[in-house]
Amino acid sequence: MRKLYRYLGLKTSRSSRPSRVRNSSSTNSGRTASKKKFNIKDFGLGLLTSINRMQVNYSESNSSYLPGYLPTPGFVGTMKPTLGYTLGSQRDVRIVAAQNGWLTTFDQFNQQYSETHNENLDYAINTEPISDLKIDFTGGKTYATNLTENFNTTDTNGDGLSNTYNSLIQNTFGNFNISTALIRTAFSQSDEFNSAPFEDFKNNRLVIANRLAEDFYGNTAYATDAE
Repeated sequence: MRKLYRYLGLKTSRSSRPSRVRNSSSTNSGRTASKKKFNIKDFGLGLLTSINRMQVNYSESNSSYLPGYLPTPGFVGTMKPTLGYTLGSQRDVRIVAAQNGWLTTFDQFNQQYSETHNENLDYAINTEPISDLKIDFTGGKTYATNLTENFNTTDTNGDGLSNTYNSLIQNTFGNFNISTALIRTAFSQSDEFNSAPFEDFKNNRLVIANRLAEDFYGNTAYATDAE
């Protein structure tokens, strides 16, 4: 970040430490020279350029598994069900595969279709808001979902090939983890009998439950403490 500041022509008081200058001819003039007036512009610029180093990493992975696929893999695996899918696209190809007769019609087939999605974000920031005071900020977020689905296919054209994809049982589960600043609750009243932050956490469960219910059922379903 210091290189970026220099490239942009920004200078701060921390970019170079001035050496002490003594004036032997006059003690009063030396004391006057050592004093430095507060400048709000320099202070604001120092805060804006207080980041010394910053590192941010982000990664994402997606995958899917479609069992019961019948065509034999060819060049580069196969260009079916779609070229985009072969090259890594995660667009849903279940309906396309069924419509083209590429899925098994075995009536006792019980393997599950699955999709996975993973996101990882982490950061590390080193700051120096004022001289000789360094503060490090680190954190991150992890989000993962896994969808599994039992399905079967039906032959609607009577040609012995699958034409329709039927979703039977679908389950979605996952994990979520995120860093957060605890300064607001670090000094809250808490002992072995009661904890104010924990009580807030319990009350917020109802808020989150109502949000999820509204997303799934609409605005007519709400959870209550009795439920």
